[in-house]
Amino acid sequence: MKSIPYTTRENSFIVIKSIDEPYGPGSESVVSVGCTLKGDIENPSWKVHIPKDILKEVVDELNNYCNG
Repeated sequence: MKSIPYTTRENSFIVIKSIDEPYGPGSESVVSVGCTLKGDIENPSWKVHIPKDILKEVVDELNNYCNG
């Protein structure tokens, strides 16, 4: 798991981790991206699960936002 602190908010983090079989046996692995504004990195208030088979496409699109 990786937690990345917000630069402008105290005790706030983006949390990224890999989860195998998040929806039960046989379900596909995901990368979970969460957000906490209360410092609870183990239980983010908000999260999205990105299936690993489309992760590269999502990352490529996010990179477009970094490049203008």
